[in-house]
Amino acid sequence: MKSTIKATAYILNKIFNENKDYEKEIRKRVKISEKKHNGSLFTNKAWSYEKDELHKKYYTVIISDVIVKNYSEVDSSEIPDEFKEFSNRKSRYFKNDNPIINQKVLILNDPSINPFIPSFIASFKETFFYYDEWYFNKDLIEWFNPDIVLEIREFVKMFPY
Repeated sequence: MKSTIKATAYILNKIFNENKDYEKEIRKRVKISEKKHNGSLFTNKAWSYEKDELHKKYYTVIISDVIVKNYSEVDSSEIPDEFKEFSNRKSRYFKNDNPIINQKVLILNDPSINPFIPSFIASFKETFFYYDEWYFNKDLIEWFNPDIVLEIREFVKMFPY
């Protein structure tokens, strides 16, 4: 998660053509905690010996959790129906009371955005993550009236190997 904060800071510097310490500003607005995740990452048949060194080493994994301090999620019932036409449950709208950038951003995304969500919420006054599988509702842009539109998706190779 710490690397997504750094990547978001890089994206913000590129958007605004600045050399500002956005990483430091994002870190002020989030709480980072580390949790231990205990569980077998391997199936029972994966290892010959239960006490194998690799099994011990990877049985416990440290996971970073990033939580934004001052934000709220806007209930989808507040969005007029005509603007939700092609949206789905995965689209989410957040407001931040203590943003770095006092602007609204619309992000067209797929599941690859998940690790970046807290960083973007901490950065902008309003963030609308539009999970766009097939269609995009152009009227949504007029309703939301974003200052910035970003598209963040995983790269998919279009050609056969």
